[in-house]
Amino acid sequence: MAVHSLNLAGELNGKTVMITGSGTISSILVQVALSKGAKNVVLLARNNEKMDFIKSTCSNIYIVNSDEGDLCGVISKLVGALPDIVIEGTGASEMLSNSINIIKRKGIIVVLGNPANDIFMEKKVFWQILRKELVVKGTWNSSFNKETKNDWTEVFDLIVNNKVLYTKTVYLTYLNASCSNSIVGTLPFSTTIILYKLITSW
Repeated sequence: MAVHSLNLAGELNGKTVMITGSGTISSILVQVALSKGAKNVVLLARNNEKMDFIKSTCSNIYIVNSDEGDLCGVISKLVGALPDIVIEGTGASEMLSNSINIIKRKGIIVVLGNPANDIFMEKKVFWQILRKELVVKGTWNSSFNKETKNDWTEVFDLIVNNKVLYTKTVYLTYLNASCSNSIVGTLPFSTTIILYKLITSW
């Protein structure tokens, strides 16, 4: 999903990319955006503990707390530019509005976060979509075609080339043999290869 949403955003090389949220997908988005040549990557979130963790896996990113007052001013001063692309990963009204307010004119917003509640937007925020001539895209799942390069093969290449440190960010929850309780552990690299072979043989 992270790779698919960034592919929908188009060319990242030399661009400033902002990612909202601090969960697992946001952590992967940061790494993939950097691997695709983004000049600047800004993480906008409010959970300081999670933001610090993401910063520990990718030191060359900018962290901004969404509770800051003037977000446009803070990001402009910190990065020297407003985002060309925003990946909205929270599914929250406030963060979607922040994304619209912060992004530069004619920017691209990809909405990937599943909403927990109804999404509300002030009229003045909606007007920004029109006045800035923004492109807003939605994404659902990922693309798969075993005959060509697709999101799954791209993810595998990123892992093999150590451009996504998935063992620090992705965890596998699975049931034990008796199905009596859940066990959480990291997904071994050998298992990843097996899964990749199964996927590409479908």
